[in-house]
Amino acid sequence: MSKNHLIISTFKYDSNGNLTKDSDRKISFIEYNVLNLPSKIVFEDGVFFNVYSADAQKLAAIYIKDIGGGVNPAHLSLNEVLNNSDFVENSDRTVYLGNFEYRIDRDEVFLKVYNSEGYFFNGDYYYFRKDHLGNIREVWNGTQH
Repeated sequence: MSKNHLIISTFKYDSNGNLTKDSDRKISFIEYNVLNLPSKIVFEDGVFFNVYSADAQKLAAIYIKDIGGGVNPAHLSLNEVLNNSDFVENSDRTVYLGNFEYRIDRDEVFLKVYNSEGYFFNGDYYYFRKDHLGNIREVWNGTQH
């Protein structure tokens, strides 16, 4: 008994086993650097660029949604984005410096400070509740009563 089945693949992988496409999450393409870390993630409505140090610490994440002028952000390289002030001004950026995370949304800057027990953001303390393996299961706001 043979039946014809239509199989629609929503995922694609490269030869290293890295995910390169995920239709369910509207990810068109993922490009990896020499350390096998995602350096460019192309969505249907924008692009994420991730910047890492040589020891694989994430230094920055830049999200570009709409550039305008008929330019498709999926065809840009990180150097083209950083060397063009119009792209940088119209992007959302997150910069990581040790335990500090700076999120820059157009004209506003938000600071998040991490420690082993949680983080501080916008005047509130948030605490991690972990399971027996150390995985974060819940985040509690410790400032509000």
